[in-house]
Formats: sequence, structure tokens, C-alpha cells
Amino acid sequence: MRGSAPRGEPRRAAITEAALELFVERGFRAVTVDDVARAAGASKATIARFYGGRQGLLTAALELEMDLVFAPVEGARDLPAFAEALHAVVFSPRCLQLLRFVVGETPSTPELGETFRGVVLPRIARAAAPLVARARGTEVDDASTPVAVDELLGDLLGTALLEAMTGGDPAPERLARLRRRALASG
Repeated sequence: MRGSAPRGEPRRAAITEAALELFVERGFRAVTVDDVARAAGASKATIARFYGGRQGLLTAALELEMDLVFAPVEGARDLPAFAEALHAVVFSPRCLQLLRFVVGETPSTPELGETFRGVVLPRIARAAAPLVARARGTEVDDASTPVAVDELLGDLLGTALLEAMTGGDPAPERLARLRRRALASG
């Protein structure tokens, strides 16, 4: 294959993109494998082979969304750049739409919340951990690093995220103030 993507990868990517759009647009419970197959021009057998079922499809869709929007956060070289990139991603209309979707669907579809907690939250923590450890002069595997990451994320997002989730628009100066305070306390 000389450096090309493995056979089937473009097909899998198209199915994952179709599933992501349908899940966000309609909600996880409202979307069937048949809906995704129709939207992607794929068969149910192909979806079953690639994903195993709806849960695998959801996991792939969330991972795709993270790949699409999270590169600036994962590419941050220091905590100030991480904080700024995290705010840009989390407070973007697309991310807020996805968060609202997850929060709204999780009570009736607990596996959605489990998938979100298993895909999205660890990825954010993995991006922050080396930067936090470096800033604190510790190692990533130091027992205090996860606590420091949790505190940083809480300070960065705080009530501004709740405000945004409920339709408010946190002012850029408020977000800048949150970043300054979070970085000063880290």
C-alpha cells in the first residue's frame, strides 16, 4: 500500500463523521444504526464490522470530535497556551453544542456519559498533566499531579462553563481573568 491509509479507513472515517453529525443533531437515543448507514451510504454489516454497534460508533464519534477540535490544546507547549487553547475549544459553539448534547442525553442514556468520561475527560487530563508537572517541578506520575490538573481545570472552567452551557456568553475579559487566577494558583 506504500504509505496510504489502510484499506477501509476512508470508509470508516465517513461513517464516523455521519454518526457524529446525527448524534449531535438528533440525540443518541434517536439515532439508529440504520440512520447512520443511510446517511453514510454504508451497510449495517459494515458498521457492525468497524464498530461492533451503536456504543462503538458513539466512542468513535467522540474520538473524532476530539481529533477535530482538540489539536490546539494537545499542542500547547506551556500552561498559559494550554489555558488559552482550552478556553477557545470549550467555549466554541461546536463544543458547547456537544456538551449540551451529552448532558441532555446522559440521564436517559448512561452509556453516553460513560463514554464521554472515558474518552474526553482523560484526553484533557493527559494534555494538561505534563504541563502541570513541569510548572510544578514534579513528574507526571507524581501522585499530586492528577489533583493539580483537576484544580487547574476547575479554576479555568468554573461557573463560566455553567453560564455558557445555559446560553450565556462569558466575556473574554472574564475568561482572561480565570486564566490568570488559575495559572497564579498552580
